[in-house]
Amino acid sequence: MTKGRELEYSNTLQFVTSIDLSRNKLTGGIPNEIASLGRLGTLNLSMNHLTGNIPKNIGNMRWLETLDLSRNSFSGPIPESMSFLTFLAHLNLSFNNLTGRIPNGNQLQTLNDASIYKGNPLLCGSTLLTKCLGDETSNGPTFIGGSVEDRQDGDDTERLLGYLRHLIGEKVMETLLGNSFASLDEMGGDSLDSCNKS
Repeated sequence: MTKGRELEYSNTLQFVTSIDLSRNKLTGGIPNEIASLGRLGTLNLSMNHLTGNIPKNIGNMRWLETLDLSRNSFSGPIPESMSFLTFLAHLNLSFNNLTGRIPNGNQLQTLNDASIYKGNPLLCGSTLLTKCLGDETSNGPTFIGGSVEDRQDGDDTERLLGYLRHLIGEKVMETLLGNSFASLDEMGGDSLDSCNKS
C-alpha cells in the first residue's frame, strides 16, 4: 500500500530475478509454487526457521545461479531435480537436517566443496567423506564417518557395525542390540575391531 493505494504484483511475479529473505525469522516450509518463478536467478532463504522438504520441483527454476538455504531446519533428501539447475554456481545447504544421497549429474558435480553440505550428518555422497553404502569402488577406500577402511575388510554391514561400535561404544551397542550384536560381532570379528582401534 502506497499513500492509500494497494498494489498487486501477481502479473509481474514471472519477472522477479532475485529474492533475499535471509535473517527474517521465517517459519514453515517453502511453497512448491516458488518453482514457477522461472526467471529467478537468486534465492536466499538462509538463517530462518524454515522446515519441511526442499520442493521436489526446484529443478524447474532453470535460471537459478545462487541458492542459499543454509541454517534452517530442512529435512529429507535433496531433490533429484536439483541436478537440472545447469546455471547453478553458488549453493549452500549447510546446517539443516538433510538426509540421503547427494544427487549426481550436471552442475552439482562441479560444486564439489564439502562445506556446501556441512552440518547435515546424514547426507552422503561423492563430495563428502561419508560415502553412501554401495558407493565404494573395488580399488578405492570407503569413508565412513571420517575413518578409512579397505573394501577387503568385510561387507557394508560389518563396517557399519564397526563404525557404530566406535561412535557410541560397545556397551551401548550390546544394550541396543542384545544377543544380535554378540552374534554379529562373532561373525564380523576382525573387521569390526578395525574400527574400534582408531
